[in-house]
Amino acid sequence: MISSTDLQLVQAIARGGSLAAASRTLNVTASAVSQRLSSLEQRLGIKLAERSGGVSLVMTTEGELLAARAEDLLDTLGELEEEIAAQRGILSGHLKIVAPLGFGRLSIAPLLATFQAQNPGITVNLQLSDQLGHLPRDSWDIIFRVGPLKNSGLLRTALAPNKRILCASPQYLKQHGSPRTPADLTNHQCIAIREDDEDVTLWRFTDTEGKRSDIRIAPALASNDGEVAKGWALAGRGIIQRSEWSVREDIKAGRLTELLSHWQAPDAPVTALTHHNSTRPARVQLFLNFAKEKLGGAA
Repeated sequence: MISSTDLQLVQAIARGGSLAAASRTLNVTASAVSQRLSSLEQRLGIKLAERSGGVSLVMTTEGELLAARAEDLLDTLGELEEEIAAQRGILSGHLKIVAPLGFGRLSIAPLLATFQAQNPGITVNLQLSDQLGHLPRDSWDIIFRVGPLKNSGLLRTALAPNKRILCASPQYLKQHGSPRTPADLTNHQCIAIREDDEDVTLWRFTDTEGKRSDIRIAPALASNDGEVAKGWALAGRGIIQRSEWSVREDIKAGRLTELLSHWQAPDAPVTALTHHNSTRPARVQLFLNFAKEKLGGAA
């Protein structure tokens, strides 16, 4: 009879591709993984994985079949355990969150710490990345996104509005002056933030009367980390276009000055993406509700 520990073993080997990787996942020695694999193969009377190059493990056809079914079976078992615990008013399970670097570090990480403290039966893993495409389905429960969404078959939950603000330090403005129109930006030092494969050198603006102005900047400084770019702006190195949540406190404190306030860049709303599950796990729904309440209109 195949047990849940057998399924976890096959899953770890299929994902890791080696004894060493599987041993790290299962928190046992590589020799223990090898022994457990041999024992399972003997019980089933089939070969599940072949050694390749003395290090890698390549799943056989039977091994791939068992690994594929293991994913579904382990998910079902996990959901059943959660449902039983929920009947007793206890939330459990593993919550896997993916979020952009800056927003995840400053806004989502503190929320998760508070949420987990309130729900100690739930364990949490937060992955920070600005490359949010092509993630394996089983590697996440919720993806937080800041900015416009491309076509996606995922479920979307709107969490909070979020403006993009053009700003620079008083030091920079004293030396270079303030732009009066978007077109003036071509004569200024602008800093680009490279996120999510967007065309980050094309800055779009709309004024209060609906007039549009699209400007192509030529940045001397660019980074895929928004906090690095903001640091350059704080140091007087140029003008940035940054989410409201990132620069709000700096503007209040006078470290940055908002520019072209009568022109608005496209909004970058905060959205949560989830799978099209027929029944959303209680831990996922609870954290979505928690995040929406806490972020509100102050993302």
